[in-house]
Amino acid sequence: MSSGDSGVDIILNSSADWNGWNREFTYKMRAFHLLDYFNGEMELLEEPPMQFNSIKAFRDREREAYQRHNARQETPQPYPIMSRPRILTHSTTTAVTAAGPTSGDIEIKKAVKEIEDFFKIHDSIIIGDLVRNYELRIKEWEVQDTRLLEAHTFLTTAVSPVLRNAYFSVDGDMRTWYNNLKSVAPQPFEIEEAIRTRHRIHVETLKAPKYQAINWSDFERWLTKWETLMDEATLHGLAETATVGLWFEDFIGAITNLLPLFAAMFRIHAGKQGNQLSFRVVATDLRQAIPLIFCRRR
Repeated sequence: MSSGDSGVDIILNSSADWNGWNREFTYKMRAFHLLDYFNGEMELLEEPPMQFNSIKAFRDREREAYQRHNARQETPQPYPIMSRPRILTHSTTTAVTAAGPTSGDIEIKKAVKEIEDFFKIHDSIIIGDLVRNYELRIKEWEVQDTRLLEAHTFLTTAVSPVLRNAYFSVDGDMRTWYNNLKSVAPQPFEIEEAIRTRHRIHVETLKAPKYQAINWSDFERWLTKWETLMDEATLHGLAETATVGLWFEDFIGAITNLLPLFAAMFRIHAGKQGNQLSFRVVATDLRQAIPLIFCRRR
């Protein structure tokens, strides 16, 4: 059932709507880049903090770098919590702070100045990189939020109120809603019975008296649909297609009154083929013979 101008082709009311509805759902969620989320193969991005703390971000990055470095050392050291970066002078391996040299040595002052400049330059580069990463996270989250809103609109529009009330819990996310809706899907035995019924009706249709005067093009359409139904039945492993004797007798019974000579010839051919006979071969052979058969009937 169509929902008019809402952008939804099928409203999910019952199990009869599930296959078509789920195809549309899959198509739309793939377009929104959310199909992996609904299938449980991807988690959503977390919303970034509204305000960016550059100092905290820098310290976090510094701590991560130190932890990576520390993991490579034979004797790991605790993370140095200091108000200023530690430096090493040219003349000693003793750590001092950038608060000032321990003597008036010019070389030490020069080293301190160089390292302070080094940290200033690289601080700005690192913080700039962190700001860009934060802005990118904001944009990615906003895009995701827009897509989630579109997915929410689809679900609340394309599912009937009765099913929404039954399966859309207030405290559940949309993935939970979708998983709940899967219980609406028809069970395998229901699908098989529906295919079996469509096949039976289609075969019986050709036996009706009004179809004895069927033309070439109409018969070819009948044959194409029969082949499609046989394909569908084979996919679901129905006995009607798995056993040659069953599907062949149904087919011959349908065409005997219309094409008695062809039916008799095909019985002989089928007897030679045995269980190797394929419905696709039967359809192809008959399709090739259709022009000659119907030409002689005129």
